[in-house]
Amino acid sequence: MDNFLYEKFFKAGNSLRIGGNVLYFVKKISAVLGFLLCFSVFSVNFSGSYTMSSNNAKLYLYIKQSGINISGGLTGTTGADFKLTGKVEGEAAVGKCYGNNIAVFFNMYFEDSSLYVQLIEPKADGTPDWSKVRELVFVKSGGGGVVSQRQGQSSANPLSKGNSTNFGGNFAGDGLKVSLSQSGSIIKGTLMFNGSNFKIKGKVSGNKAAGVFSTGNGNFNFTAGFKGNTLLFETGGTVYRLKRIGGSSNPLARRKANHLAKKPSENSKYPQKTTSRKGKRITVDSLGLSFVPPKGWIAKQDPKTGNYYMGSNSIPGYILMLPHNYATFDQLVAAAAEGFVDQSTNMHASSDIEKVGEYAVGGEFSGTFQNVPARAYVVGVVSPNGSGGFMAMCVTTTQKYSNTHKKSAIELANSVRFFQAKVNSGLMNWLAGEYYSYVGSTERKLMLCPNGRYSYYSESSYGGGFSDQYGNSTGSWGAADNGGSSGSWKAVGNKSRGTLIFTTNKGEVDERGFQVVGKGVILIDGTKFAYKGRANCN
Repeated sequence: MDNFLYEKFFKAGNSLRIGGNVLYFVKKISAVLGFLLCFSVFSVNFSGSYTMSSNNAKLYLYIKQSGINISGGLTGTTGADFKLTGKVEGEAAVGKCYGNNIAVFFNMYFEDSSLYVQLIEPKADGTPDWSKVRELVFVKSGGGGVVSQRQGQSSANPLSKGNSTNFGGNFAGDGLKVSLSQSGSIIKGTLMFNGSNFKIKGKVSGNKAAGVFSTGNGNFNFTAGFKGNTLLFETGGTVYRLKRIGGSSNPLARRKANHLAKKPSENSKYPQKTTSRKGKRITVDSLGLSFVPPKGWIAKQDPKTGNYYMGSNSIPGYILMLPHNYATFDQLVAAAAEGFVDQSTNMHASSDIEKVGEYAVGGEFSGTFQNVPARAYVVGVVSPNGSGGFMAMCVTTTQKYSNTHKKSAIELANSVRFFQAKVNSGLMNWLAGEYYSYVGSTERKLMLCPNGRYSYYSESSYGGGFSDQYGNSTGSWGAADNGGSSGSWKAVGNKSRGTLIFTTNKGEVDERGFQVVGKGVILIDGTKFAYKGRANCN
């Protein structure tokens, strides 16, 4: 048996994660001030008066816009008195806010009916310090706040499709995933990076698009355009090359199980049974599926993670089975487009991702695996009963890879049978407890009770003050927001990863993937929660 992967991967106790490419965001407002997007003719009209109330205090913001230049003032009952000057960048405005011998940078943009104003303190060298960002939320009290028509252009016919390029759809590549919808010249959607989702919006002009995406550190500009079938997405001087990965459906939409869906027949285009061999079927209750190891492969289960891997006495390499929580093929393909990456592994798709079974897609990958040049065929299986399934990588050295590895991976995918995943009461008792999460200025509390009840609460608070160079207070501000829910919960999976199923008291169902990343630390849909103690469920 070829044991290079076993020695380097399994015995070393290493873990492999999907994705891992890094997207660097632009953070220098000084650079933004000197750069005007060529699509600024679609700029937002910021002119108007705005107010914000918090802690018995009021702030008043007034803005005057002339072309791309803006000016105005920020005053308040706390004694704050500042002037603003800046420029419009796409759908955001950036500049400086100064007064009382102090100055800060600002970044503002509209979200629904509110105007978000971020104040960024400067570093000693005069550049923005993005670790000291304060966000104020204003409501309009008069004028402004509407998207202007293109200069010299009459009102658009809402029934006319125009001549602009269609940017609607799902795109992935270079570690970046973008889901967009388009209505007329307006585009909006979600940018997905490293497990986090960011809102994105902009406008289309001909075969180009421009706009902003919002992160916890502010708004950042982007431009996009097609080169053949490739979407070139540019931000901060870096160009990402994305491929369309499906229809215009939202890859973030959670799919509900269709219990009336017709099961594939024995004569399905993609065979669901392998009749040419006899093998022992293995059932994985936590994933709601069973499978038969491909011919010539022997399956073993990792006692720590519960995951399966396979080796062979005649075929070089290994098959690694990695559970996932994706609900659609679009999500699965987008994840595969990021590749398989860790400190010593860098495997990326070297062929098109294609459908290889009723519930499976597959493609070839190449690169390095545990610092060894390697090649693999990867299949991904999505359950028809809701989110979940697995990816299986049949991997070996570059020199020893053959079509047999592709056939083995596809054979494994087509042996899968699905059933409704069983709720793991033992897992629920193990997960039960009180959890806290603190991210930025947002506090989250999650109570998972052993009796199947839960409660969730979140609160975001913002506050602070302005001071001059002598440390004297020149004003203050503050804001708060909160939310939560309660109901029942279930868990499927194992003590490594799985899915939490929440049903609110209103009957709304929400599925969230979880992963245990350390002692007392769990990721729920990418948000880190820490175990505090036993659940207080009185």
